[in-house]
Amino acid sequence: MKLFETLAEVKTLKERLVQLSNFRQSSIIYDADSEPDFKYEELSQQIDNTLERITELKLAVEAANLAHTVTVGREEMPLAKAILELSNIRTKLTYTSNLLNLEKSDIFGRVRRTKEDVVQRWQKPPAELLQLQGEYQMRKNLLDAAIQEANHRVTVTV
Repeated sequence: MKLFETLAEVKTLKERLVQLSNFRQSSIIYDADSEPDFKYEELSQQIDNTLERITELKLAVEAANLAHTVTVGREEMPLAKAILELSNIRTKLTYTSNLLNLEKSDIFGRVRRTKEDVVQRWQKPPAELLQLQGEYQMRKNLLDAAIQEANHRVTVTV
């Protein structure tokens, strides 16, 4: 099974868990003169089996991510590292975008003085922040492409 297929199965199983849990919750209490729509024990067993399968798949994905490498630009790295770096780059992009979209209040909700009240300066000019944002975006694209390629190339042993 390819990595992307394994990840898709995990996603499907997680959705199934939500359904099973909702069915179990909706039928935990039922009318005394009828039978419940779903049997608690059967649903609980299905939930347990689904969780075991998810665990098995996630461990297989982790093993594959650690065992395989990808090329990001000119750099070779473990797939696991590329995934973590992609997460970090996305966080940096969010933070940089937030810096470019400053409002007139601080993180505590207090209104700051406007630039008409006091002359203000940027610690990092918007042009430099935009350049940094562009660099992060390019790195994100390289990482994303390498990871997507690996998702279709790498075989997972379950």
